[in-house]
Amino acid sequence: MTLDLQLLDPDDERQLDAIVALFAATDAVDAPWRHGATPRSIRQEHLLGYDGDPEPFYLIRRGSDLVAVGAMALPSRDNLDSGWIYAAVHPDARRQGIGRWTYTELIGLATDAGRTVLGTFGIDLPHTRGFVDAIGFEVRSRSVTRRVTFADLPAGATEAAYAQALPYAADYDLLRVVGALPDDLMAGYVQAVAAINDAPTDDLEQQDEVFDAERVRAYERSHAVRGETLYRVIARHRETGEFAGHTVVTVDPERPTFGDQHDTTVVDAHRGHRLGVLLKTDMVRWLGEVEPACGMLTTSNAESNTHMIAVNDLLGYRPISHGIACQRTPSSPAV
Repeated sequence: MTLDLQLLDPDDERQLDAIVALFAATDAVDAPWRHGATPRSIRQEHLLGYDGDPEPFYLIRRGSDLVAVGAMALPSRDNLDSGWIYAAVHPDARRQGIGRWTYTELIGLATDAGRTVLGTFGIDLPHTRGFVDAIGFEVRSRSVTRRVTFADLPAGATEAAYAQALPYAADYDLLRVVGALPDDLMAGYVQAVAAINDAPTDDLEQQDEVFDAERVRAYERSHAVRGETLYRVIARHRETGEFAGHTVVTVDPERPTFGDQHDTTVVDAHRGHRLGVLLKTDMVRWLGEVEPACGMLTTSNAESNTHMIAVNDLLGYRPISHGIACQRTPSSPAV
């Protein structure tokens, strides 16, 4: 029986539910630590992606059975030669050529869109590494996912870490912002966001990302329409008014027991003041006040990002999974 690839209709609740169910089945085998997707999160990622660029989903059916889900991201602000693709195959349909077929289709779509540097990613498992090698992708970066569960921390651990960092950051103020950033903070804030370009990308062929006020607003809108509450803690240098760094967490009110840690950055000129520790501990202190049901945070970093990993270790994050990011270029062998 032949396979069929269909672009998701974001208004079709049955399609959304089917994708959520397939991801739940694959996560049960490959990543049981994940909290799982929701129909709303799938819909909004399809329409708006992480920060305004749509990341469309595709349903792969064999007859009436959904056997795989594909997804694609084509950056529109930078890295215009790049495309990221991903596929999840239902555990009952693996080792039947469905993953290879799906990737062939997605590679064709990305190539037709003019993308020549293609990437994919996945959990670092033996079958994942074997598959990406078989379809001509090379592992270019390795990541580690960590989680902190607040109930497992020693009493007072967060406050102690905050107090230890505070004297080193005596020249800085911390600003707490819920939701959309006030307009008068935007110009300075963008430089703190752009500091993410200093994070290691290992051997990935990747240019610096371009950040401006429009992109920040697109990021805010994307997560607002998912129903998530956006929490930011921003460090600002008291004497110059420069924004020195920030950290961001989102919490879904429909699933308030956990939060997702997004970017944490410190601008190069302001490093050495333990701002990473201060920002992240203040975030946890704040969440304890405004999101008392939130019992854990999850974050991912490149394994080579030893500085941020050291901060996370200090704050009680523990590894729960490892990932790989892979690429193929025009010189790579065909699928």
